[in-house]
Amino acid sequence: MNDGESGGKKVTAPAASRWLRRILFVLAISLVAVAVGLAAYTWPQTKVFYTDADKIDRSAEAARLRDILWQPPVRLGGLIDFGTDEYEPAISADGMMLFFVRGKAGENGDIYIRRWTHKGWAEAEPLLDINTEFDELGPEPTADGRSLYFYSDRAGGLGGYDLWVAHRKSAGESGFEDPVNVGTLVNSEFNDYGPALTAAGDRLYFSSNRPQPEDDETPDPTAWPGTIREDVYQRTYDLYWTPITDRGVAQAQPLNLLNTPFNEGAPAVSPFGDFLYFASDRKGGEGGFDVYRSRVIDGTPNAAISLGPTVNTIDNELDPGLTMGGYTLLFSSDRPIEKETQDTTPSYHLFKTVSREVYRRTETTRASINWAAIWSAVGPNLLWALLALLLLLSLLRAMGEMHRRKLSLLARCLLASLILHMLLMLLFNVWGVTSKLAYALGKRGPIQVALISAARGGEIASQIRGEFTSVDTPTPITTESP
Repeated sequence: MNDGESGGKKVTAPAASRWLRRILFVLAISLVAVAVGLAAYTWPQTKVFYTDADKIDRSAEAARLRDILWQPPVRLGGLIDFGTDEYEPAISADGMMLFFVRGKAGENGDIYIRRWTHKGWAEAEPLLDINTEFDELGPEPTADGRSLYFYSDRAGGLGGYDLWVAHRKSAGESGFEDPVNVGTLVNSEFNDYGPALTAAGDRLYFSSNRPQPEDDETPDPTAWPGTIREDVYQRTYDLYWTPITDRGVAQAQPLNLLNTPFNEGAPAVSPFGDFLYFASDRKGGEGGFDVYRSRVIDGTPNAAISLGPTVNTIDNELDPGLTMGGYTLLFSSDRPIEKETQDTTPSYHLFKTVSREVYRRTETTRASINWAAIWSAVGPNLLWALLALLLLLSLLRAMGEMHRRKLSLLARCLLASLILHMLLMLLFNVWGVTSKLAYALGKRGPIQVALISAARGGEIASQIRGEFTSVDTPTPITTESP
């Protein structure tokens, strides 16, 4: 018996090596599969949610979105028609009081109030407890109605316009106590204006032109001395904020994400605190100052978006104020109104717009064709083109018949000239037909050519002259005998 035959077959070294490699290969494949499975299981997955950063947090699959758009703004009734500036509106949290400013800043602008009654808004009356011979501007009531923030250039401030707060008198008494300066952590020696509070009263927004940059531009003599409407050549406003705690306010900080090299001011916070509205004359707007808004997430405002041409115009839109849960927007604008004429200096008035839920409506339209108008436009050209085509065919036929004849050079030149003229006549009329047809159908090309007879040359001169000049007919000179 040979060695290795007892106890079964003998496994040679090469065979064992092959089995080892197979086992290692299977183990490697298994490890790779496990690793891929773990990676797939732990790989970050993106899932879309819709949230208001407060109580709503719904997945995109389960959420049913609504489309909201702003209505065309309308002017608030019952106020001054024109000639007097009215701006910076703010409504109390219960919707029963409308605060606003009447009168231009620098000319003793004062705070007025309108109260809601069962008959509607009562007549506006000045807030005598607050107003002085100085400017009192930018009223901002707290949510509980116990205090009123505003800004003023009255004595006792740090310089320019400062933020002030007036508290209600004790129970049983009406009116406000003497206003108190908000303090050095908020106010500066420059202009600080436009206070805006969150509904919780834990954050104060405002605008300031600190520090005032050096500029050699001459101030505009018609510019307002206060508010964001003042001379933009020498003062650039930015947005600031400060927390409010039981210990008072902290040092104000700029909102760098929203501030630009242009002006940002007149802030307002939506009742739910989810949006910060403000006005800016930054590039990309409709013109002048426009109203923008920024969504506030976890207390941090995000990038600002314009409210668009429904609210904003080529004129100035400022001083946003929110009510009705943020669905109603009040603002001021110097856009023209019917009673103002070109001789009247534009003044600011209060406007209101409401955001409404909308739905998608599909409309299929088909263009109608006015055949009578098309025929009147291209009919004569078609007849001339038909005549030119008939003459051209006649000449070509005559040329074929006379081909066998020997014509003189003059006759051949004359015949070629007639054919060329007929061909040009045909081409020009085809061009005229297509041009007029495109014009009649509303598809105007970059060039429009009209061919008219020489008898109407005087009309060409009048069209070229248009509105640029006005030439009077000379008056005949008459002489009288002595």
